Parts: sequence; structure tokens; C-alpha cells
Amino acid sequence: MDGTDLNSLVAPFALADLSTRPGFDDAAESLARGSLRAFAQADDAGRWMFRDIGRGSLYLATVVLNAAGGVTASSLASEARTHRIASRGRVMAFLRRAEACGELTVPPGTGGWTQRRLILGPRFIDRFRRCNLVCAEAVAPLAPEVASLVARLGEDAFFNKFVLGVATAGPVAIALDQASGYRERLFLDRDCGIGMLFRLMCGQPRPRARLLEQAQLSRAALAREFGVSRAHINRLLADATAQELLYCPTSDRVVFSPALSADVERMIVRTLQVTRTALLIAAQGRQVSL
Repeated sequence: MDGTDLNSLVAPFALADLSTRPGFDDAAESLARGSLRAFAQADDAGRWMFRDIGRGSLYLATVVLNAAGGVTASSLASEARTHRIASRGRVMAFLRRAEACGELTVPPGTGGWTQRRLILGPRFIDRFRRCNLVCAEAVAPLAPEVASLVARLGEDAFFNKFVLGVATAGPVAIALDQASGYRERLFLDRDCGIGMLFRLMCGQPRPRARLLEQAQLSRAALAREFGVSRAHINRLLADATAQELLYCPTSDRVVFSPALSADVERMIVRTLQVTRTALLIAAQGRQVSL
């Protein structure tokens, strides 16, 4: 990539640089609001795939393996086992649900179905395109060098290279970001947890000293928006309180810890930087050095 290796683009100093650029708070809220909008506009299958990090990771792995040359149930199960994403049983359940929803097809053929190359439907691929368009539009004001590349996500060949760029840059960003405590993981693991956190984040007044400070809390509104029970929300808040990630001084207000705010900020920075890097990889059209 013009002499710039991947490590230098997603190294801790590069991640920190992105978060200190003017307009970062706007970019973070753009990402959050875009994600919420995409969830609201998604069909039932789309919402199901993104309700927690387990299904979201299986979805990502399916798209990446398809871009890399083809995906089978066996190859997805192997990928999930290698990266500790999900059990083989959960992988098969994910694929069967996606097939039942018309998202993918298992072609006829000899031998076991798990060895046949899956045919991903247009909705399956385009959903990933739309999600990453949200990320690309959020990072473009911070990284003008990729602004002209955002529209190219609509080109299939460019998008395929972008997908492989995400797969390359993502693990590197996580491995190099040793400062994060990954406290956001509690919300990622829970049904619609990160969406609810984004909704609370976007409801805060501005300006403010950090990304997450405090917000008005309506458990009923969150339950309606995300299709979860108030009991589920109460359990999530209780567990987050037990981990000292937040507390609720009153039933309608939540105060976030500085540590949670820092880790959510780092999560967003990683997402934006990986998107920026993947766009540059796709534009170069070749592998970068690791």
C-alpha cells in the first residue's frame, strides 16, 4: 500500500490518532445512528443475524469465506472453531435458519451437504454492503483520503476486495490494541445489547467530556425498539452495574463509568480504522504486508 504496511495503519498510535481528530464525536455518533437505522430498516432475517456478536460473527465469517473463494458449512464450522466464534451445532443452526429465510441455498449434489459450496443470495451480500457503507460514511470526514472510495462499495469487484480487507485488518487491529479492557463485550454478547447502548449514547446532551457520560433511560422505549423484554433490559443493567460499567441513580437515568466509555470509544475507533484500511486495500487491489 504505497510503502505503508497494515500494522502501521491499525497500530495503537494510529488508533489514538483517529480518535483525536476533529469531528471524531460526530463520526462516532454517525456510526451509532447509522447502525440503529440499519437495524430498524432490516427485515426479520437481518435483525436476527445482528442481535448478538455470535450470530454477527458467523455472518461476517460467511461473507468473508465466500469472498475468498467459496464457503461450505464445513469451512464455516472450521473457521468458527479456530476463532472460538461458535460451536459446530450453532453454525449448523445458523445456516439452516438462513436457508429457511431464503438467504442462502445449499445446491443439490453428491456427498454430504456440508461439503457443498453455499450459494449466498443477494440480500445476504447486500446487507453486509449496507452495514459497511454506514462505517465508511462515518470515517470519511476523518480520513479524506478514502472519501472518494465510499461510493465504490457499490461495485461488486471493489466490494469483494474490501471484504477481504476487513478480514485482514480486523484481527490485526484487535491484536495490536492491547490497551482496551473490552468492557463493551457484555453488551455485544447480549441480545441487542450494543444497539441499546448506542441508543443511550445518542441520547446524551452535547458537548460532553467523554463519549459516554449519562443519559435518560426509558426501559419501555428500549423494549419496544429492540423487541426485547423489560426483564432482559433489567438483567443487562444489573450485570453492567455489578461489573462497575454503569449505575442508575434513578429508574430513568443511567451514568456510565469512564472505563466503559474509553472501551466503547476504542471499539468505535477500531471499527472506523479497519474500514479505512479495508478501503485502501481495495483501492490498491493487492495484498498488504503484515
